[in-house]
Amino acid sequence: MGLRSERRMGRRFPLKMDVVYRLTLRGQEGILSEGTSQTVNISHSGVLLDMERPFPPGVAAELMVKWPVAAEEVTPLQLHLLGSVVRVDQRGTAVKVSRHDFERWQGGFAPAAAPEKPVPESASA
Repeated sequence: MGLRSERRMGRRFPLKMDVVYRLTLRGQEGILSEGTSQTVNISHSGVLLDMERPFPPGVAAELMVKWPVAAEEVTPLQLHLLGSVVRVDQRGTAVKVSRHDFERWQGGFAPAAAPEKPVPESASA
């Protein structure tokens, strides 16, 4: 019996943090699912989520992770992650991260901008 090879690119940190997620199908408009979850562990290249509902590999994932430390001990932060689901098993849903950035905590995703309404022309006398 051989040893199982380790495919992870970075050290995993066992941190439980609140997550707001949005899942979409690549190449299609619209949201497949939105909800909340918790991280099981996280690294610079991926995150393992404890999800109630499994999603198939290949689904695009956008995550907002509530960061446990505030910037300059004042401003709450969220870690904005973009990636895709790469594995689902009994441990959780694994997301490979392709892009990440820290932002001020907004409680999740910014609301979609309302479509602009045309300004009615004023009647001239």
